[in-house]
Amino acid sequence: MPELHGFWQPVPRTFPHSSEQLSLWRFRLNLALNEVNSLVCYLSADEKQRAERLLLPEKRKQFIVARARLRIILGRHSDADPAALIFGYGKQGKPLLPDNAGLDFNLAHSGDWGLVAISGAAEVGVDIERIDPQIDYPSLAKRYFTTRELKRLHSMPHWRQRRGFYRIWTEKEALLKMTGVGFSAGAAEQSTTHGWVRPVPVAKGYLAALSCSKSVNHILRYNFS
Repeated sequence: MPELHGFWQPVPRTFPHSSEQLSLWRFRLNLALNEVNSLVCYLSADEKQRAERLLLPEKRKQFIVARARLRIILGRHSDADPAALIFGYGKQGKPLLPDNAGLDFNLAHSGDWGLVAISGAAEVGVDIERIDPQIDYPSLAKRYFTTRELKRLHSMPHWRQRRGFYRIWTEKEALLKMTGVGFSAGAAEQSTTHGWVRPVPVAKGYLAALSCSKSVNHILRYNFS
């Protein structure tokens, strides 16, 4: 499992392309309305329709920003027009780029932050969660965690268990998203030994995790602004 060194870096003018690199991008979702509106042009007709179906304005804004940022970031990696990218889906429903099958990516967002993981040499998964002080985490853990995960949670001091719940949840979600499975009754008990997973610091009040199916030497972290 690679170590993280340094801080989130600004995106360089000359973007480094390498199939062996694993890059992680973070971006803010809480943009001004005029900024959100300027990003709509990157979305496909289907994505625009999906955005319109979201009744809560905040959810609609988050969806627009997340999808637009994903397209812009993938465009940088594939030297393609972000608005022209066409998404397909794998057997497990994980999004992919049919015209660039070697590029694996994953998107996650929560609250004010979004994350995109990209690799040209391995499968990747990412998750981020804003910590909710009111969430009934014991019930969720009992429903979705494996016996091993429950044991890990209960071994923590009580005052650390809420944060510990989110740590386990994000790691589990990142691993499941890496393979495109996602949470389900069956997935709750499946083995999560495929590849590696590690926590990633993003912002105060949030926990995140990154997973990858192969070993990598380092992770490039970019701050999209």
